[in-house]
Amino acid sequence: MEHAEHGASHRRRRGAPRATAEAARAHIEAHCTEHVRIADLAAAAGVSVCHLVRQFTRYVGVPPHAYLIRRRLEHALRLLREGASPCTVAYLAGFADQAHFTRQFRRAFGAPPGEYQRDALHAPG
Repeated sequence: MEHAEHGASHRRRRGAPRATAEAARAHIEAHCTEHVRIADLAAAAGVSVCHLVRQFTRYVGVPPHAYLIRRRLEHALRLLREGASPCTVAYLAGFADQAHFTRQFRRAFGAPPGEYQRDALHAPG
Protein backbone atom coordinates (compact mmCIF):
# COMPACT_ATOMS: atom_id res chain seq x y z
CA MET A 1 0.00 0.00 0.00
CA GLU A 2 2.85 2.38 0.77
CA HIS A 3 4.15 1.96 -2.78
CA ALA A 4 0.72 2.78 -4.23
CA GLU A 5 0.49 5.95 -2.12
CA HIS A 6 3.95 7.03 -3.26
CA GLY A 7 2.90 6.46 -6.87
CA ALA A 8 -0.22 8.57 -6.44
CA SER A 9 1.80 11.37 -4.87
CA HIS A 10 4.35 11.17 -7.69
CA ARG A 11 1.57 11.37 -10.30
CA ARG A 12 0.07 14.45 -8.62
CA ARG A 13 3.41 16.25 -8.71
CA ARG A 14 4.11 15.20 -12.30
CA GLY A 15 0.72 16.55 -13.32
CA ALA A 16 1.22 19.96 -11.71
CA PRO A 17 3.56 22.00 -13.92
CA ARG A 18 2.75 25.19 -12.08
CA ALA A 19 3.60 23.74 -8.66
CA THR A 20 6.79 22.19 -10.03
CA ALA A 21 7.89 25.43 -11.68
CA GLU A 22 6.96 27.57 -8.67
CA ALA A 23 8.93 25.37 -6.28
CA ALA A 24 12.00 25.60 -8.50
CA ARG A 25 11.49 29.32 -9.09
CA ALA A 26 11.25 29.94 -5.33
CA HIS A 27 14.52 28.06 -4.85
CA ILE A 28 16.19 30.15 -7.55
CA GLU A 29 14.86 33.38 -6.04
CA ALA A 30 16.18 32.43 -2.59
CA HIS A 31 19.60 31.30 -3.86
CA CYS A 32 20.23 33.15 -7.14
CA THR A 33 23.61 34.53 -6.05
CA GLU A 34 24.82 31.10 -4.95
CA HIS A 35 25.90 28.03 -6.90
CA VAL A 36 22.52 26.52 -7.88
CA ARG A 37 22.58 22.96 -9.17
CA ILE A 38 19.80 21.57 -11.31
CA ALA A 39 19.64 18.54 -8.99
CA ASP A 40 18.89 20.89 -6.07
CA LEU A 41 16.07 22.51 -8.03
CA ALA A 42 14.60 19.12 -8.90
CA ALA A 43 14.81 18.05 -5.25
CA ALA A 44 13.11 21.28 -4.14
CA ALA A 45 10.30 20.57 -6.62
CA GLY A 46 10.13 16.85 -5.79
CA VAL A 47 10.60 15.68 -9.39
CA SER A 48 13.33 14.31 -11.65
CA VAL A 49 15.74 16.67 -13.37
CA CYS A 50 14.30 15.92 -16.82
CA HIS A 51 10.75 16.47 -15.63
CA LEU A 52 11.73 19.71 -13.90
CA VAL A 53 13.32 21.14 -17.03
CA ARG A 54 10.27 20.25 -19.16
CA GLN A 55 7.72 21.60 -16.67
CA PHE A 56 9.72 24.73 -15.80
CA THR A 57 10.26 25.58 -19.45
CA ARG A 58 6.61 24.96 -20.26
CA TYR A 59 5.33 27.12 -17.40
CA VAL A 60 7.98 29.88 -17.17
CA GLY A 61 8.93 30.06 -20.84
CA VAL A 62 12.69 29.55 -20.41
CA PRO A 63 14.77 26.71 -18.96
CA PRO A 64 15.85 26.96 -15.31
CA HIS A 65 19.43 27.99 -16.13
CA ALA A 66 18.29 30.84 -18.37
CA TYR A 67 15.94 32.01 -15.61
CA LEU A 68 18.79 31.86 -13.07
CA ILE A 69 21.03 33.97 -15.33
CA ARG A 70 18.19 36.47 -15.83
CA ARG A 71 17.71 36.82 -12.06
CA ARG A 72 21.46 37.30 -11.55
CA LEU A 73 21.52 39.98 -14.25
CA GLU A 74 18.58 41.79 -12.66
CA HIS A 75 20.45 41.76 -9.35
CA ALA A 76 23.58 43.00 -11.14
CA LEU A 77 21.67 45.94 -12.67
CA ARG A 78 20.60 47.10 -9.21
CA LEU A 79 24.15 46.84 -7.89
CA LEU A 80 25.60 48.73 -10.86
CA ARG A 81 23.04 51.54 -10.43
CA GLU A 82 24.07 51.73 -6.76
CA GLY A 83 27.66 52.32 -7.87
CA ALA A 84 29.34 48.96 -7.17
CA SER A 85 32.26 48.18 -9.46
CA PRO A 86 31.65 45.62 -12.24
CA CYS A 87 34.21 43.28 -10.64
CA THR A 88 32.38 43.42 -7.31
CA VAL A 89 29.02 43.04 -9.02
CA ALA A 90 30.20 39.90 -10.83
CA TYR A 91 31.06 38.31 -7.48
CA LEU A 92 27.97 39.54 -5.58
CA ALA A 93 25.58 38.50 -8.36
CA GLY A 94 26.91 34.93 -8.39
CA PHE A 95 28.85 34.80 -11.65
CA ALA A 96 31.91 32.57 -11.92
CA ASP A 97 34.16 35.50 -12.80
CA GLN A 98 34.07 38.97 -14.31
CA ALA A 99 34.56 37.68 -17.86
CA HIS A 100 31.52 35.39 -17.56
CA PHE A 101 29.49 38.26 -16.11
CA THR A 102 30.57 40.63 -18.89
CA ARG A 103 29.68 38.10 -21.62
CA GLN A 104 26.23 37.47 -20.14
CA PHE A 105 25.61 41.17 -19.52
CA ARG A 106 26.64 42.19 -23.04
CA ARG A 107 24.48 39.42 -24.54
CA ALA A 108 21.46 40.56 -22.54
CA PHE A 109 21.84 44.35 -22.72
CA GLY A 110 24.09 45.05 -25.71
CA ALA A 111 26.82 46.82 -23.74
CA PRO A 112 29.43 45.85 -21.15
CA PRO A 113 28.57 46.50 -17.48
CA GLY A 114 31.01 49.42 -17.12
CA GLU A 115 29.46 51.27 -20.04
CA TYR A 116 25.95 50.60 -18.74
CA GLN A 117 26.99 51.90 -15.33
CA ARG A 118 28.54 55.09 -16.71
CA ASP A 119 25.40 55.80 -18.71
CA ALA A 120 23.09 54.99 -15.79
CA LEU A 121 24.99 57.06 -13.24
CA HIS A 122 25.38 60.07 -15.54
CA ALA A 123 21.90 60.07 -17.00
CA PRO A 124 19.97 63.29 -16.31
CA GLY A 125 17.14 63.17 -13.81
